[in-house]
Amino acid sequence: MNKMMSKNIKHICLVMALLMMFAMSACGGNSQSQQTTPAETTAATTAATTTATTTEATSTAATTTTEAATTEATTTTTTTAAPTTEATTTEAATETTTEENTTEQTSEAETTAAAVTAGPGGLPGELYSFQAELNGVVYQLPMLYEVLEADGWIGRGDFTDTLNPNTLTNVSLEKDGIRMSAGLVNLDVNVLEFNECYIFRFSTDQVDAQKGLSLILPGGITIGSTLEDVVGAYGDPTRTNESTDSVTYNYEQKSYASAQIRFETENNTVTSIRIENAHPTGPVVSKAPQGAGEIPDAVKNYKAPTELGDDYSAFIVRFMGDLYKIPAPVSAFVENGWSIVDTDVSIPARSYQVGYTISRNNQNFRTNLRNYSDTIQPSEYTFVTKIKSSEFGPDVPIELPGGITRDSTADDLIAAYGEPDDVSDSADFDYFTYGSYGAKIDFSIRKETGKIVTIEFDYDPKTLD
Repeated sequence: MNKMMSKNIKHICLVMALLMMFAMSACGGNSQSQQTTPAETTAATTAATTTATTTEATSTAATTTTEAATTEATTTTTTTAAPTTEATTTEAATETTTEENTTEQTSEAETTAAAVTAGPGGLPGELYSFQAELNGVVYQLPMLYEVLEADGWIGRGDFTDTLNPNTLTNVSLEKDGIRMSAGLVNLDVNVLEFNECYIFRFSTDQVDAQKGLSLILPGGITIGSTLEDVVGAYGDPTRTNESTDSVTYNYEQKSYASAQIRFETENNTVTSIRIENAHPTGPVVSKAPQGAGEIPDAVKNYKAPTELGDDYSAFIVRFMGDLYKIPAPVSAFVENGWSIVDTDVSIPARSYQVGYTISRNNQNFRTNLRNYSDTIQPSEYTFVTKIKSSEFGPDVPIELPGGITRDSTADDLIAAYGEPDDVSDSADFDYFTYGSYGAKIDFSIRKETGKIVTIEFDYDPKTLD
């Protein structure tokens, strides 16, 4: 019995030992599996992190390019193609060393931010960034002419010629024997010399390209690009113009902010390019006004007439008892008792404003003003170019050469001035005009009474010479 029990106990112990060995083996296998899984997870996480880092680096590079472009737009400075390319390549090199991976990284950046897709020389892909690469240098339109001049582009002709505010003109530039057509705009409030103005337009064609002029638009579009290249970069144009041997694609953001690309119909290749932007993206660099705050010579030299005379084309008028030769300075009206209703108004040089109000004896008179000076001036030192008296307002006394007043008739007018230059009518009024646009006198005559109801005296010469 004892032997049998002992044998059974040994048998049980053996079985238990085997079971323990099996359990330990099983535990060891699970442990090995658990060690492998974190390793795989770590590797995957590292790969994902590397990918994310690469994406972040690429996005950062794209953002840096955008910020650089923004800085250029604000300060109107230039950035050369080489430094931009080197900076982008160096940053990319920290993430990958193979050409294949570099290509993949660029594609990922394009997907992340298509608006800043890098083109040749670091140009953005967005056409309406209005950046362009000119012979290897990236410029932001508009920019001061002096920026191009510092890079060796010199204006042909007399760049001391002047340009009025908000006025455009075409110019020719030259560097190292290569010529280019460009556009100038005066964005200041004063008359400026060409060399103080902004370049807002670049133009080129096949002939220029053959002579060494390289103009590349955002997205890499240049002379010789195809129609498919252009549509792929910018999409369908705003409008097209066709001729017998060419078609022109116009991409327009707004007035004077556009690109014009012409193709040969025969092979659909780009033969000419024009890009322009007359709208600054940052503060305009204003040149110091010359003589601003002083009474302009034109105002100083004004002399009020002493008599009306008989010639209406002398544009002399007696208005509320005082004689004026139109155009007449606002200051002359102020001296005669009129007050300025529209205060704190300044008129840019060689410019005008409509709807300016002065007042006297509770009669408000809306007129037009012109600044004949080369610098911005307060309204007081600009000139009134329109006089009006009407029973509908302002109801003020008026007298013209030949003694014509609002008590005069159509017959009186014809007797004083001859037949009018233009005649029209309505159900209740006849309308006589003497002179023409910008130098005329309009009369409204009530048919029922035959008397003049309204006299409007308008003389707006561009200069006082």
